[in-house]
Amino acid sequence: MNLKTPPTLDLGFEPNALYYGDCLEVMQPWPGESVDTIYGDPPFNSKATYSILWGQDTGKQSAQLEAFTDMWYWGPEAEKRLKTLLLPEHPAEPVIRAVLTYPGRSGMLSYLTYMAERLTEMRRILKPTGTLYLHCDATANHYLKMLLDCIFGPQNFRGEIVWFKGYRGTPRKSRYQQAHETVLFYTKSDAYTWNDVFGEYRDTDLKRYNKVDEDGNRYALVKRRRANGEVYYGKTYPKGKLQDDVIDVPVLASTSKERLGYPTQKPLALLEILLKASSNEGDIVLDPFCGCGTTIEAGLKLGRQVIGIDISVFALDVINTVRFAGKYPPLPIKGIPTDFDSAERLAQTNPFEFQKWAVWQIGMMPSVKKTNDGGIDGRGILLNKPVVTSGRGERQALALRDSESEWTEFAYAQVKGGKSRSYVTEVEAFCHVLNDNNAACGVFITLRPIGKRSRVHSVAERLGSIAMGNATYPRLQFWSIQEFYAHGTRPHLPPLVDPYKDRTAQTRLNL
Repeated sequence: MNLKTPPTLDLGFEPNALYYGDCLEVMQPWPGESVDTIYGDPPFNSKATYSILWGQDTGKQSAQLEAFTDMWYWGPEAEKRLKTLLLPEHPAEPVIRAVLTYPGRSGMLSYLTYMAERLTEMRRILKPTGTLYLHCDATANHYLKMLLDCIFGPQNFRGEIVWFKGYRGTPRKSRYQQAHETVLFYTKSDAYTWNDVFGEYRDTDLKRYNKVDEDGNRYALVKRRRANGEVYYGKTYPKGKLQDDVIDVPVLASTSKERLGYPTQKPLALLEILLKASSNEGDIVLDPFCGCGTTIEAGLKLGRQVIGIDISVFALDVINTVRFAGKYPPLPIKGIPTDFDSAERLAQTNPFEFQKWAVWQIGMMPSVKKTNDGGIDGRGILLNKPVVTSGRGERQALALRDSESEWTEFAYAQVKGGKSRSYVTEVEAFCHVLNDNNAACGVFITLRPIGKRSRVHSVAERLGSIAMGNATYPRLQFWSIQEFYAHGTRPHLPPLVDPYKDRTAQTRLNL
């Protein structure tokens, strides 16, 4: 798949902002040596078997990874990247050539060519005092370390950090239980920023610090030795346990209030430790694969300037509307639609992202599937059970259920980003989708308004309406992006459950 970034309104360098698009294309216009710290947790198909990654399987990946299909399989995009990376002047050329020899043109080499382009760009924009943290999957961290040695230089490898996340999940058979992940630690030069980080002592009562100075501060007398061999006892004040390269932070529990619905979400405490060590207040912190924004929140909490990049419009919206809710003001998002023209460009250049963005605008959760989604591009759950009222001729045309109690509280959306037309066939099919799934209501979203004389309006009327309290809502309504930007109109929907605050809703929506 050739995943392209839509034209953006502004790709200039701006801290305290979020950017929509492929991080390679977003970073390329930025000035060199402009970022202090980079933390990257790049997407990796940890559920793939070795046979898939080594090019011996052509099956599809899970729906959550479909946006990065060209990373997992060898194809035209990977071949194009390979030609660039095999040029002698490219810093990653030795490793790419070695992997081309073995395992050869495969999913693994495709992934490495993808990462090589982006890691090279990250090094360019790092300041001489800058640091890169790369969060790795065990399947590929040894390959990525070779890449980083070529791009950053082996002398700038500062260590391998083990994130001990504890064991959770289903017990593995014939294998050790997985309880850690790896973060590779590289710097731009020897003059990198470093701050000691201290955690809590295991002895929370600080019994060792049993003396008090004239200012009331506790301290301990510690035996020391001078250069001449003389032994003396010096005052030592409690700072906390000095952080080592094994970071003990539990993985987020499924019931954690910090969770935002992302299966690969990292704990805020982990990012705080990394950013405290390798950046100072006011420094610029970049996360080129920011997802739901853990790095972004950690940076703001510590007084850093932050930049997040992600290929998903939906993820960036989640940062502003869910993660930041009640904590921080929204950050400007560069590259997403801000008017009808930019929305139309997004629909033309990246229809799937347009689909997710449009669904998110009406408070539903977008589908992660690009195909075989059953005609459902978005889902929502009504706060209360609806009641179906009568429609005109609906039973003859669409065979509505006889019992009102059979209707669920689900709401569905379907998105069409093509040029304006009648959509009669599509609307009739969507009506059947609503009925077949017992959905309470649905929204048919188009780029431009459907004509007032279109037959689809009479088709929608056959579905009738639902009643909630004293309000009545059509079971099927139409909403266009053009009307949204021209008049600020949105669909007249019943109140929906916020799936990021309701864990039961997440499960029911298959998040």
